[in-house]
Amino acid sequence: MFWYVMSVIALTVLLITGSILAWNRALKNQVMQRTEELRFNEMRLEALLELNEQTHVSIRETIDFAFQQMIRLTKSRFGYLAFENQEGIMYTADSTGTLSGGKKIVRNLTTGFSEDTIGFWGEAVRKGKPIISNNYKISNPLQKGIPTEYKKIFRYMNVPIFSGDKLVVVAGMGNKKIDYDSSDLRQLNLLAQGMWRLIQRKKNERAIQKSEKRFRDLVENSPNGIAIIQDGAVVYKNSRQAELMGDLGLFDSPDYNQIHQDDLEKAKRLYEQIISGTLVQSEMDFRFYISPPQGNKGDDQGAMKWVNCIATPIDHQDKKALLLITIDMTRAKELERRLTVQDKMASLGHVSAGIAHEIRNPLSGINIYIRTIEKSFENPKKIHKIKPSIEAIRSASKKMESVIKRVMDFARPAEPKFDLIDINVPLQEAIELASVTLNKKQISITQTLDKNLPLCHAEPHLIEEVILNLINNAADAILQRNGTKFIRVSSLFLHNKIVLSVDDNGPGVPRDLRHKIFE
Repeated sequence: MFWYVMSVIALTVLLITGSILAWNRALKNQVMQRTEELRFNEMRLEALLELNEQTHVSIRETIDFAFQQMIRLTKSRFGYLAFENQEGIMYTADSTGTLSGGKKIVRNLTTGFSEDTIGFWGEAVRKGKPIISNNYKISNPLQKGIPTEYKKIFRYMNVPIFSGDKLVVVAGMGNKKIDYDSSDLRQLNLLAQGMWRLIQRKKNERAIQKSEKRFRDLVENSPNGIAIIQDGAVVYKNSRQAELMGDLGLFDSPDYNQIHQDDLEKAKRLYEQIISGTLVQSEMDFRFYISPPQGNKGDDQGAMKWVNCIATPIDHQDKKALLLITIDMTRAKELERRLTVQDKMASLGHVSAGIAHEIRNPLSGINIYIRTIEKSFENPKKIHKIKPSIEAIRSASKKMESVIKRVMDFARPAEPKFDLIDINVPLQEAIELASVTLNKKQISITQTLDKNLPLCHAEPHLIEEVILNLINNAADAILQRNGTKFIRVSSLFLHNKIVLSVDDNGPGVPRDLRHKIFE
């Protein structure tokens, strides 16, 4: 009985010990499996983090890294990738490699995946969702789409990546030693999605960089000056702006020493609007000197520039600012001045007969008085006539000098000077210059000038030029007219305005050309 009891006890102990050992072994296996899973999860997390840090490498390097991680973390023997532009990439792992780092990845470019390979990836594309096939023979009995590197496929999984409704990438893995599961599929999807987002971000960054460079090149090589004014200071200016404006501090400090006197007031108004922030949009022409003018009048024209400034409100770095475009008008104004001189000379050409008449008359008088003086020397009784003759010669020469001065003043290229004048004076001078030429053409000219006109600010030479041009145009218009031809020049004060008019009895401007009068 004793031995029986002992045998039962021993057997019970053995059974309990065996159970404990079996349970312990199972527990160790679970711990090892769980540890391996945790290690793999850490590796997957590290791969995702490292993928997101691939910001300073090329797109190709990003794709290579992502696919190496896909193969490594899904324990696959090959992988593939097809892009929306039909560029394909096949990745295969050397069968002699190991998961821990010895696996050799071979990269081969393809021309994408054509319809004859649709058995390999078509189901995921048709269904628009990830697909796992752990028995390739059953899911694809025709064995279509098998890469040339792998004549036999056991199992595979693939993931379609969409941008909106558009398929952009198909990624897949194949020939894992054990079945693929949802964890493998989730990892492949996360890496493929992350890879695609990173590729798009890199493309967008490149596009932005190219756009910024293109914009920068356009701005820096612009023939016009470009500047940005913010909070009353110039925060940016291109090289042309610096070249044009030099050390002129108009737009970031109230420095008016170099501004032309005639443009001083509007330059001050522009600056005040910039500082107060009330400028909506403005365009202004003004003149300034590259270096401060010598003296008070600022007549150093050789050092003067003429610019056109266009100021437009913009947002710069999320703050209100002004975009200032500066156009160099110096050359254009010089050409305009030369053209004005040519126009003046052409106008003088029309009245050259009148000019010659005004010089010829006193010149004839001078000749007469000279002969009178000669005769007075021959006859002592007429010696008393010498002094009046000399006075007459002096008067005639002054008249000739006056005519020449008027012509020179008319033709001289000079800056307009607006003075308080009697507007009738330049009108009368224009009429006198044109009258002889008009008389030869049998055109009568009359004047009806209001003697009670108030004084006004005007440039007398410009007024004379305008009236003379109008008279010449009127003469050309009525030259072929039969019968009486006349031109009338008038001035009057009406509704607080001085009105000057030149009218004739010609046919007038045709209706279809009237809109071009001021072109």
